[in-house]
Amino acid sequence: GYLCMGVTTVLCGVCGGSPVPISKQADKLQEQGFGTNIGYFIGLGSVRKKVIGNADRVPTAEELEKMKKLVKTAMEWGAFGVSSGLIYTPGCFAKTDELIELTKVAAPYGGIYTTHMRNEGNNVLQSLDEAFQIGNEAGVAVNISHMKCTTKMKGHSDLMMAKMDSARRAGMRLTG
Repeated sequence: GYLCMGVTTVLCGVCGGSPVPISKQADKLQEQGFGTNIGYFIGLGSVRKKVIGNADRVPTAEELEKMKKLVKTAMEWGAFGVSSGLIYTPGCFAKTDELIELTKVAAPYGGIYTTHMRNEGNNVLQSLDEAFQIGNEAGVAVNISHMKCTTKMKGHSDLMMAKMDSARRAGMRLTG
């Protein structure tokens, strides 16, 4: 169906959710056959859930290392980068420094950070800043999965676009 619509590539594992490990899902697709190109991101929400479940807490040092290993395995396999869904459980429990540490693992592989931001309402501009911080501190390009804000934030989309343009002019590799 996708090919009939002209879609040649499908990216999976966005908004923080993906199979962990990705390779099992990819093997299954290879067996079944598929018509499009398929690329994967490793979902940081899925990684978090595999290691600490849906707990609303900071991971221990040992748990963070386990999560890093899962990200590294996905990147070695060929993932395009990492994704976060910061409005979904358990991604909403991840603090910025946790996301930075996990995203740093993707940097040596040329991975990117793609995010469904933490907030699309009153704190939409702060959420955009958080995405920029993660990308800058991890040394990766950033993609904002859904460039939008809630209707009560009328006019903020112009502010978001201006903030993104400014970040690009400052050298950030950024799409949205």
